[in-house]
Amino acid sequence: MIKISGKFKFKIYFSLPLILLLSLHSLIIARTDVFTPEKGFIIPNMLNGFKKDQEIGSVFHNPAGIAGSLNHQIKLDTSHSFIGYNYASIAYLMPVRDITMSIAYLSFYANDLLRTRYIQDARPEITGTFGHSNQLYNFAAASNINEKLKLGLSVDYMKQSLDSDYADTWIADLGLIYQFLPYGWLSIYSKNLYHSNYQWKKSEQIEHLTKKYTLETIFEINKSILILSKDNYYSKTGINFWLSDNFSIIADVVLNNSFNVSRYSYGAIISAGSLAIQYSHVSFLVEAINIDQDFLGISFKFSPPSIIRKRDLDFTI
Repeated sequence: MIKISGKFKFKIYFSLPLILLLSLHSLIIARTDVFTPEKGFIIPNMLNGFKKDQEIGSVFHNPAGIAGSLNHQIKLDTSHSFIGYNYASIAYLMPVRDITMSIAYLSFYANDLLRTRYIQDARPEITGTFGHSNQLYNFAAASNINEKLKLGLSVDYMKQSLDSDYADTWIADLGLIYQFLPYGWLSIYSKNLYHSNYQWKKSEQIEHLTKKYTLETIFEINKSILILSKDNYYSKTGINFWLSDNFSIIADVVLNNSFNVSRYSYGAIISAGSLAIQYSHVSFLVEAINIDQDFLGISFKFSPPSIIRKRDLDFTI
């Protein structure tokens, strides 16, 4: 049970109407489409920097979330979809003095898409296969400005390949996290804030990357986390409910501007000391088609003996 002191009551009374207003506004302006290249990668993740010592989960989301990490962390994720695409990512986070840095790689790819030739009055003929991939190389740096404010910067190199052609671009984004209550955070971050020319090399077709801004309000209540999120396209409600110190269930739901469910997911996190394993089942609802994916992630934290700092030694789990 949570006890709320008088000095926080005004903040709570002010925050709740604001949260409801932002959530309603996001439902009104959200777009209905789910799969468009300009939105970038869809990465379900509940380990996004608000639970102590799991900062690496925010690498592909809000770069400010990695600030303040006390340990080196590694995270691996993989998935396969019935439509033939695979997903894989690896991220490495390291604290360096008062700055936390991370490097990461992400790929969404299919190598065996069928190439078909259509002939009039004849059966379609399979003539071979081709590949399609989206790859992202990420570098991020973040720092605690003070006890309540975190700032982060990320730089990405993104490359999309289709058969023998490709298009690539550089992307820069910003993020911040502000703690406005002892158990409440405000997270703001961008996607595609700045990017270089994104053009196919052979066809010279120019791709468009839409700027996306995300506003999240996060509450931690008795170790569990509630996330209310709004961006240019969707509104999301997510929960990370810890049943014990080592096991939690996770779920989220995403709505479009017609108040229909565009995506939902559920799963679990199991942690044991320095190791955490996350499983998520994600369903994308695209018109009359359901696309299901199962994500499996493993994260590990450690402190190399050669660079252990005093505050690492003082930290206890």
